[in-house]
Amino acid sequence: MMMITKAEPRHISATAARVRFGELLDAVKDRGETVIVEKNGEELAAVIPIAEYRRKTRRVLDQDWWDRQRKVAEELDRNLAGRPYPDVKDLIDAGRD
Repeated sequence: MMMITKAEPRHISATAARVRFGELLDAVKDRGETVIVEKNGEELAAVIPIAEYRRKTRRVLDQDWWDRQRKVAEELDRNLAGRPYPDVKDLIDAGRD
């Protein structure tokens, strides 16, 4: 069972991450830790629980989808210039011809 912790992320060198990668994964999976991997003192990567990754990427993907839908609707409104939307059945039939 995964426990989510609110603790500050743990920092680890890239070398230590390579040597102890299994332990690092266990800390992330079992204790919900976030681990920052550094090389020469520079933060390069974060190892986070998969549930957190999915939650963050889903929000981004959802927002991207809505942004695209809004742009399509705005373009359609501009192209129609106040005229009503065409009948869907007519559009499908025209595409089949």
